[in-house]
Amino acid sequence: TESSVPVLERGLRGTSKQLQVLRLAGNKLGGSGLLMLAEVLTGFEQLNFLDVAATGADDGHALQKILLDCASMRTLDASRNQFDADCWEPISTALVDHPCLERVNFAENHLGLNVLRLLCRLCDRTEKPLKMLSFLSTIPWSVFLSFFFSFYSLVAVVPLLAFASSTDVPSIPCTTTLNASRREPNWRELVHREDPCNCDV
Repeated sequence: TESSVPVLERGLRGTSKQLQVLRLAGNKLGGSGLLMLAEVLTGFEQLNFLDVAATGADDGHALQKILLDCASMRTLDASRNQFDADCWEPISTALVDHPCLERVNFAENHLGLNVLRLLCRLCDRTEKPLKMLSFLSTIPWSVFLSFFFSFYSLVAVVPLLAFASSTDVPSIPCTTTLNASRREPNWRELVHREDPCNCDV
């Protein structure tokens, strides 16, 4: 809970900055907890996996700071939180500019059409294409299809609509791991494609 955030903060400040995996899913950190993480994780340059799913997070600027400070991050799960359209701009900028991100999960937030604008920007990211992108249950399907069929040809849209069954992310081989999650992360994997990034909406 948010009342336990100071305890978590003390624990993280006493942790080696060699930390590579941090799982906090299911812990009710709220906005203050995410803001604390943004301050504490400065200098954690080797952090490559962050799971803050279902923590009540809603601070877009705090998440942006985490992404900027943790340049080695490859996987981010921020699903089932309270991110909405008002806090989405700083997050989207950090996602597009991040040098290493490969897997991003924002399923079950409240992002609306902002998701589609970001989707277009991320699909144009050629230097480091994403391997997995999930915005499941953030917008109605009817809005998604209407947007894409209005602005893109059928040929451009069809590759984005190839879905596969839900899969668990394999455990990451890492000797420096902190696991405080109340669940193991579930991801919806998409059919592997080499060029356009796979997208799960």
